[in-house]
Amino acid sequence: MPLCLFYGDRDALIPEANFQLLQDQVLPKGESIGPLHQKSGNVEIHKISDYNHLDYMWAKDASELVNTPLRTFLTNVMTTPLQ
Repeated sequence: MPLCLFYGDRDALIPEANFQLLQDQVLPKGESIGPLHQKSGNVEIHKISDYNHLDYMWAKDASELVNTPLRTFLTNVMTTPLQ
C-alpha cells in the first residue's frame, strides 16, 4: 500500500523517536530510510527541518514543502500500477 509520511524535527507532540517507531512498522524488515526525502518501495518519507506540528498547516512554505510533494505522490499513485 502506498504511504507518504511527513515529520518535522521540532515537533513537540510527536518526538522523532516516536516517528522512528512508526517508520520501523511500515518499512520492510531491516530497511531504514535516511534523512530528508527518501523512498523505499511504496513508502515515501519527508523530514522537514525546523517544522513543528502546526507548521504543516500554517507555515509560509507549507505549500512548497508539504502540499507539492504530497500532490506529486498522489498523482504518481493514481497513475502507476501497484507493485
